[in-house]
Parts: sequence; structure tokens; C-alpha cells
Amino acid sequence: MKTLFTILTLFLSLSFAHAQENEEKPKAKEEYCMVIFDPSQFRSSGISISVDFGQKSSGLFDRKFLRDENDKKMEFDSIIDALNYLASLGWEFVNAYAAKDNIDNTRHHYILKRKTAEAIL
Repeated sequence: MKTLFTILTLFLSLSFAHAQENEEKPKAKEEYCMVIFDPSQFRSSGISISVDFGQKSSGLFDRKFLRDENDKKMEFDSIIDALNYLASLGWEFVNAYAAKDNIDNTRHHYILKRKTAEAIL
């Protein structure tokens, strides 16, 4: 009798139990990027900046540069020129800092943000 009662109780408790609903992760309202300017890479024709949009890197020296519609690496007259270009695309300045690497080169980092398409709608 006890086993029948235990089995009945088990089935009843399982019928009332249900898994938690899988809630969707809230969509981000902003996205961020980091612009990196290395003065040691300065050329007379202009500067190239690398931009980290949070993409996966395939290696230590894999840097993502801004490219035009012909997939040519974009060069700018100055870092301000590059930041103004990104501002025209909706990016806003958040913060900046300089950091030295192992070879004693100073790289300048600029953090930018913009509203995502979902936040605009």
C-alpha cells in the first residue's frame, strides 16, 4: 500500500511540475566599439585605425581596419578625422585612454557607442 501511495504521489507531483519558461534575453539598446590608434603606424599618406566591434579574433596580429565599399583599407588625415567619420555613422564618444604595449609603444584607445537598430524602432 505504501508503494502504491508513493507512486501515486510521485505522478501527481510530476503532473504539477513544469519547467521554467525560457525567457528571451533582452535586446541590447546600445552597441560599443573600440577604436585603436597606434602612432608608430603613422604614414605620410594618412593613418589607419583598427576597430574592435567585439568580433572574434583569429590571432594575435589580426586587426580589423575600417574599409570602404571597395574593401580597401580606409586612411584618415588624423584620429579626429576618423572619429568624425564614425560620428557621421551614429557613433558617440564615451571614453579614451592610452596604454603602452610590451615594446613601449603607446596606443590610444577610444570607446564609442551607438544605439542599435532595435532601440531606434
